[in-house]
Amino acid sequence: MGKNKYWLKFYKDFLKSPQMKVIRKMSNGTDYLLLYISLMLESIESAGHLRFTDTIPYNDEMLASITDTNIDIVRSAMQIFQQLGMVQILEDDTIFLPEVPKLTGKEAESTSRVREWRLKHKENLKLLQCNADVTECNNDVTKCNDNIEKEKEIDNREDIDIEKDIDNSLLLLLEKNYARTITSLETDEVMRLQNKYPKELIIRAIEISVINNAKKLSYVNGILKNWESEGIKSLKDIRERNKDDPSIDIPEDVFNYDWLNNREGVD
Repeated sequence: MGKNKYWLKFYKDFLKSPQMKVIRKMSNGTDYLLLYISLMLESIESAGHLRFTDTIPYNDEMLASITDTNIDIVRSAMQIFQQLGMVQILEDDTIFLPEVPKLTGKEAESTSRVREWRLKHKENLKLLQCNADVTECNNDVTKCNDNIEKEKEIDNREDIDIEKDIDNSLLLLLEKNYARTITSLETDEVMRLQNKYPKELIIRAIEISVINNAKKLSYVNGILKNWESEGIKSLKDIRERNKDDPSIDIPEDVFNYDWLNNREGVD
């Protein structure tokens, strides 16, 4: 996957929000504000989720290290951020900053870079070909035109490969059952999962995340990793494993519920 650029799109009144006003009036308000922005930037590639590794969450000392912030500032700030709803600590101790997915922008460089290289490469080849055989092109215009059309057809196929889109049905499924818009970072993660696991297993993992009220892709990824370690490659394998415990199966009507359009009971 090509390199991506990410940025935070701060709205004009960002510093005038109630939370920012409260923080800025505190004795260490400037330090707290700088720490919060540092955490936002650290989590930008993971849609606001901060975690050292899959098995190790961040603690205050580690946050102080990666942000070059005094440990006492980190400890007091994290308590304040949680009280103000700026930071959430998830069940697995992952730190989540809810504002980051809303403010994140992304630009993929790989597609434009490949196109630029290909265009330059094609121009060089055409120059060499024309210089080597100008007479043949002049004598057989039809043949040259046919070659040009073939090159265009190849280019179109290559462009489709470069811009191959994600399975939109998975995104629609997530938005419907997570009752929110899926971020660009989450879209990248779904594409990664789609390229690694069968679609039927991804759907079942999403179902389980909804049932357990853990509507985040890190939870889905964890389920898929566990299945992979157990050698599970299809729904048939899951049914075989659970045949002695029917209660593990998920009722079909649960996942058919439209969480996005009927928000009653949604946090």
